[in-house]
Amino acid sequence: MKNKWILLAFLFAVSLTALLPESSGDALLLQGDEVMHIATIRESLAHGEYILPRLNGEANYFKPPLLFWLGMASEKVFGTSLLSARLPAILLASFTVSVLFLFLLDITKKIRLSFFSSLIYLFTLGNFKFGRLLMMEQGMVFSLLLTTYLFYKYYKTRKKAFIILSSLTAGVSYLYKGPLFQVYTAILLLSWAGVFLSHFKFSPFAWKGKRYIRSLVSTLVLFHLIELVPILAWLSFLVYLKGSGILYYFFVVENYGKFFSENQNLFRIFSGWIFYAQPIGFALLYFAFYSLKLKIKSRNSLFARVIINTSFLLTLLHLLPNRKDGYYILPALPLMFIGTAHFMNYISLEKIQKVLKWNLLLNIIILSLFSVPIFVFAESLYYKIGIILSIVLSLLFYKIWKEYYPKNKSLIQFSFVVNISLFTLSTQFILLPTLNHPLLPAEVKKQISGQVCVVSPEPWDAYLFKNSLPGVNVVHAVPQNLETCKINSQHILVFRAPENLQEISGFKKTFSYEIWKRQINKEALRSIKTKAFQKVFFFSR
Repeated sequence: MKNKWILLAFLFAVSLTALLPESSGDALLLQGDEVMHIATIRESLAHGEYILPRLNGEANYFKPPLLFWLGMASEKVFGTSLLSARLPAILLASFTVSVLFLFLLDITKKIRLSFFSSLIYLFTLGNFKFGRLLMMEQGMVFSLLLTTYLFYKYYKTRKKAFIILSSLTAGVSYLYKGPLFQVYTAILLLSWAGVFLSHFKFSPFAWKGKRYIRSLVSTLVLFHLIELVPILAWLSFLVYLKGSGILYYFFVVENYGKFFSENQNLFRIFSGWIFYAQPIGFALLYFAFYSLKLKIKSRNSLFARVIINTSFLLTLLHLLPNRKDGYYILPALPLMFIGTAHFMNYISLEKIQKVLKWNLLLNIIILSLFSVPIFVFAESLYYKIGIILSIVLSLLFYKIWKEYYPKNKSLIQFSFVVNISLFTLSTQFILLPTLNHPLLPAEVKKQISGQVCVVSPEPWDAYLFKNSLPGVNVVHAVPQNLETCKINSQHILVFRAPENLQEISGFKKTFSYEIWKRQINKEALRSIKTKAFQKVFFFSR
């Protein structure tokens, strides 16, 4: 199918075009751990530690090295910058959209539905956020989708090459976040096996699923044996370098805190679907739950049910550890897209229209609410005009969608995608720049001509500034050891330190500015202009 490859190339190009802008700055939906990841690749490159990435002079055993390898390769080729560090995530997100399109096309047999569904996924907040951050999550999303797609190809064709590729992908993906990925694939395979084994006849009672046991067991054993090859190779290498104690550290000590730290609210996991699936989350979840009561009518329907079940089970899995966060659901998001898209073939057009209508109206309402902070905080008229234009266009394309539904499929699908994309593009290119207070304003960067000392209660804070100042020596000191800053530093940045620390002997305060606090509580929201920000003071000799 010639059109398939043209559309695939187009989707990849659109993904890059959408994700690259603004990826070199901090006007993004950020995630705290990215600071450590970028610091790790920079320190590793500086000291030539390519196999075992390092941080603070020690090998970074907190996470396996694949993400760091990708980041180091990118900065080695393209130079040291935030864009270079984040480029692997941008490429992985673009490849995710491409694989999603191929998977959708195979399972729905509808090229237009597959194309527009892939575009909608591109503009989900989860993909738009983690597709531009150096985080393990985007690698996990891509790898789980690719593993599932290759396993689906094996399920359809029974060609051994596909299960070998699927299991090897799963094995290599261990190097993103450790054995968690193997738990994901185990859930996928058990969901697949469970659909076959749960065949019963009730009059008289008979377990019809037992006839599948032999073939299921042979498939599962083959998958896991091949999957273990890259995992055991890496673990053997670690033991060779550091001894068997490193395995205890990684499997026990590193994961211990996830189960025995303070238990976090269960809603943090479910909030991932509310936030990261936007601006299609309402319709996606509705159709996913609705599909559970639809009959399985084909082999594709069976596999679509498997991956929807897998998505729900992955969500429930993350309720178990005490440490929880909404972005843990991200690997399940593209799977939910695929399963739901398939079953929409069996849902009436009237019901689809009703649900999508409410989804679009909800997006328009939220977009309208965006205008409040934009008109309050925006200094540029460009952003105010931009949000008004986005709202007007959203209303226009909503009217087109409603007017031509379901007569002109191409027009209504195009109108729907435009409406969805306006929500995310307005968030990224209007709302976030309006609210953003840069960590290092241009006026400060111009003054920096030597070592910078960051005075802060936490060493982590120094990484924030160091990542934004490639090539500059950035050191850290706690407020009690301020004198150590004065030895070799030409500049001092006082960050989250006592406010009375506004005079430093031998240095002159040349600039002060405000940035958003990391944690904003209810009190800060009530007095957002006075309590949601913290001061940063910049001193020079």
